[in-house]
Amino acid sequence: MSDVIIKVYDILDELDNSLLINNIKEDKKILSANKEFMDMLNKYQSNNDINLKKVLLENTTYVNYLRNINQLNKYLYSINKRIKEIIGDLSCEL
Repeated sequence: MSDVIIKVYDILDELDNSLLINNIKEDKKILSANKEFMDMLNKYQSNNDINLKKVLLENTTYVNYLRNINQLNKYLYSINKRIKEIIGDLSCEL
């Protein structure tokens, strides 16, 4: 079992050093430093104003960030799905 765990940590290290993760980190850093953008994002998250969403989506860094996050989520979903196929349902009925 330890070989499997070591390989999982190897995969996590590879992921941490991947271009996808580095792009997410860099975009997040850029967006977080932009106070005007962050204010708009916080306002949008609190009221879901469609006009504000349109303005946010004009920011190419934000669009790239969202695309990369979606790609990462697809990878994670695929990994989780495969793990469930391997180990089956983990629910325990008493």
